[in-house]
Amino acid sequence: MDQDQKIPPDSHCGQKPASMRKKGALHRQAEELRRSEEFFRNTFEYASIGMAIGVPDGTFARTNAAFDRIMGYEPGELIGVHRSAVTPPEDVVEIEERYRRFLETGLPSLAYERRYVRKDGRVILVDMNVSFIRDTDGNAKFSIIMARDITDGRRAEEERVRLATAVEETAEGISIVALDNTVLYVNPAWCHITGYSREEVVGHSIDNIRKKSLSQDTTVSIDKAIAEERPWTGRVKLVRKDGRVYDADLRISPMTNPDGKVVGGIAITRDITEELKMEEQLRQAQKMEAIGTLAGGVAHDFNNVLAAMIGNAEVAMKRVTEDKPLRNLKRIFQAGVRGRDLVRQILTFSRKAEPIRKFLHLTPLVRDTFSLLRASIPATIQMALNIKTESDALTADPVQIQQVLMNLGTNAADAMRDDHGGELTIEVAAALLQEGRSFPHQDLKPGRYLVLSVRDTGHGITDEVKERLFEPFFTTKEVGKGTGLGLPMVYGIVKGHHGAITVSSNPGKGSTFTVYLPQTGLELVHAEEEDGLVPTGSERILFVDDEELLVETAHELLGSLGYEVKGLTDPMEALRLFSLEPRLFDLIIVDQTMPRMTGAILAERVRALRPDIPIILCTGYSESISEEKAESLGIAAFMMKPASKHEMAIMIRRVLDGGKD
Repeated sequence: MDQDQKIPPDSHCGQKPASMRKKGALHRQAEELRRSEEFFRNTFEYASIGMAIGVPDGTFARTNAAFDRIMGYEPGELIGVHRSAVTPPEDVVEIEERYRRFLETGLPSLAYERRYVRKDGRVILVDMNVSFIRDTDGNAKFSIIMARDITDGRRAEEERVRLATAVEETAEGISIVALDNTVLYVNPAWCHITGYSREEVVGHSIDNIRKKSLSQDTTVSIDKAIAEERPWTGRVKLVRKDGRVYDADLRISPMTNPDGKVVGGIAITRDITEELKMEEQLRQAQKMEAIGTLAGGVAHDFNNVLAAMIGNAEVAMKRVTEDKPLRNLKRIFQAGVRGRDLVRQILTFSRKAEPIRKFLHLTPLVRDTFSLLRASIPATIQMALNIKTESDALTADPVQIQQVLMNLGTNAADAMRDDHGGELTIEVAAALLQEGRSFPHQDLKPGRYLVLSVRDTGHGITDEVKERLFEPFFTTKEVGKGTGLGLPMVYGIVKGHHGAITVSSNPGKGSTFTVYLPQTGLELVHAEEEDGLVPTGSERILFVDDEELLVETAHELLGSLGYEVKGLTDPMEALRLFSLEPRLFDLIIVDQTMPRMTGAILAERVRALRPDIPIILCTGYSESISEEKAESLGIAAFMMKPASKHEMAIMIRRVLDGGKD
């Protein structure tokens, strides 16, 4: 270069002019912006999370593939669609209000969960994050939406919560135990059933609890089942923390980890103690129903046989004067009456007949029951009967009083079976409760009472048990050995007779049950029962019964009382005869159960011909008729067969004289 040549002031040796450098910088910036835009575009398009760009009016300007998949649309289908179009109708107002309020705050982003409607109509739950791009004045220019479908996750969480709630609230005890017998979890029901708290068992070995409840064979069987990866099911007796034994259905299943390896067991325990009691009570009820059905089935025919036996024995006793044959006839008569009472007892106990209260002497009934108890109670138990009163008359149902004594006696014997015997004492006494003095029971009133007591030397009764003795279904006996119905029945019978029952007992010193029965209305009833006061008459009676033997017996019995009797075995013939001459008879006595026509129907047709004719309806047993129903049909009296001559004589006179039985 020539020394005189000068370098321009804006140029440097080896450097580009400034204008060129500026242009290069702008180019680089444009390139970086292009690359950034391309990066954003790729990030937007290929992001695994759903993304969308929205404009202020609420429409979608752009969506990526993940957002389209979430919503179930093809690429580009959502562009220009307003967000309300993919919102459940019931959520639109809330969503739009939420956006409006948020835009007013000026905050940059909004995070919340909302529901969307997919193209296929399925509603999904989406976790949303919306960022707003604003201008210099703070106005939203567009929004960037990021969305994640959490429907399945939320459903799984809700399912987990439901499952946990179900496990916590179920009535079955649930426990989870590791292979080393460490308790991992127990639910509240398990704690309630066993009496242990969670703090006492969780994190501790279950070995001690198992040893108290399960036999060695059962434990080995359970461990073997878990080792073989199969469930174990059985009915076992378990022991609560307080020592009380209860029956349980137990099911233990192996618990595996995600790899399928057994890591413990899940046990489901169901306390079935009360269930077994109810099953036993149902069996007892079914037994009684079967007894009642059997009794009802044979009662009618059997009572007809007894009626013939009792009636003929009474007729024969009037004709026989020699001592020995007369004694034999009296025994036949007494046996017939006892057979009749036995049928009534079965019918009453099985609820097939209503109680019948009448005048009676308590001592003979107690002696008979004492003999029955002696035959059924082990010989290791000594028995004694003490009669301390001669005034033993009262009005009561003999069958029910015998039930009271049988129940109290067998309970007393049960209290001594495991104590190598003991003493059982039954006592009959009299008591006069006077005004102004303390009474044995608050239900008792001043007056005369017969006192029936049953005393044993057994194990006694605790105060806690004593308070519940008369509760239905309460029993201290093992399942299958008691129904809890005996003492409540005793209580009900005594209350029904306007009496009271008291219990005196101490553990280890025996028990005494004392029954107080009021002696009421004895004079009138006793007068009717006195021998020699059998009422007679001369009226004409139509007697209808399909048993020929009973017709013959009635003819003799009623004839001996002075009545003129016409006996028939065919109810149709009886109706025909009565229709020919309705005023011929003063009284009709008719059996209920007869072929071709029942007594109730015959009575109805007879009364249609003559409404004032008195009728006595008799039955050995019938479910289709009762005293109330008979009365509603206009029948004057309802009588259970077999009836003695004396009972029949009294009833006939009451009906003919205008009284009701």
